[in-house]
Order: sequence, then C-alpha cells, then structure tokens
Amino acid sequence: MKFRTAEIATGVLFLVFSMVYIFYITPNFVTNPLADSNADKMAWTLSPEALPYLNIGVFIAFSLIMVFQAIRTTNAALLEMNIGSFGKIAFVVAWSFLYTYLLPIFGFFLLSPVFMAVLILAFGLQNWMLVLAVSVAMPVLMDTFFFQMFQIILPEGSLWK
Repeated sequence: MKFRTAEIATGVLFLVFSMVYIFYITPNFVTNPLADSNADKMAWTLSPEALPYLNIGVFIAFSLIMVFQAIRTTNAALLEMNIGSFGKIAFVVAWSFLYTYLLPIFGFFLLSPVFMAVLILAFGLQNWMLVLAVSVAMPVLMDTFFFQMFQIILPEGSLWK
C-alpha cells in the first residue's frame, strides 16, 4: 500500500509546531495582565491564553485528521494544482491582506459582508440568495459571539468616528 508521504510529513510537522506552540510560545510570550491579587475578586473571565489554546487545539485536530486520511487513503496521487488553483490562492491571499488593511477604516460590519460575498463567489457558488444570507448572517453572528463570549468589540472603523 502506498502512503501519501508528503501529507504525512506535513501533518507530523504541524503537530511538532503545535507542541512548540503549546509548551513554549504560549506560556512564555502570552502574558496575563490579570495575574495579580485582584484576579481572585473578579467575576469569571477568560484568560489571555484561552484563545491561543483554542486555536492550536483546532489546528492539532485538523493535523491529526490530515495524517489519518493520508495513512488511510489508497490513492497515491497528490492533490492536483493547476494555474487556476494558484490564481485562486493568490486572489484569496491578496483579498485577505486588503481586507485587513481596510478593516480599521471601514469597520467590521461594513466590510465583512462584502469580503465574504466576494470569497464565496470566487469559489464558484452561484446561488445569490445563499451568498447574501451567509454574507450578512456570519458577520452578525461573529460579532455577537465575540462580544458575548470574549467581550471583544470588533473594529468599528474610523469613518464612523
């Protein structure tokens, strides 16, 4: 049986990175400003390490899935990439940088629906009702989630000040 060794090696590399992230980077470089005597008197709150640990936990899960799928598959062919695939990747990277640059100017609520709609359309979804629904609903849900769960206010934009 042939294994997809490139995917196995990538998954193992991601797992090694995750271990460095968990045991070295987060404990040494993410500081907790609440780590004093007043923290005991405060209501329940998430520590600054919570989000990095959550992110790396999801990264570990997907790395394990990648390794498992690479071991389990019987197809030895790698994922095929053509010029159109590279074009889409370049577009997504450029569009993400532009979104990040414009976010402080236009704000999360104005820019995010446009960003999501363009990404969804770029990947070929043609159902306009679905594109509109996802593009409007996701930023509202994300803002509600971040504000309610993490008490983080997403960028409002300098145009509105």
